[in-house]
Amino acid sequence: MNTNYAERLKMVKTYDCTVLSLVSYVYELNNRPYIGNYEKCDKQLGEIFKNEMVTIYQTI
Repeated sequence: MNTNYAERLKMVKTYDCTVLSLVSYVYELNNRPYIGNYEKCDKQLGEIFKNEMVTIYQTI
């Protein structure tokens, strides 16, 4: 089941843990970190790529 973009964006903006079950990857701009807001979630994130601009995490 796919979640439409508007609903998914709302979940991301409110750090709703449900969104981590709907996506495979999460992108974070290094100058605007937010991944720490998902620490309370049961689903974990593993870093799979990082450079000076972006970090990409895979949902585990």
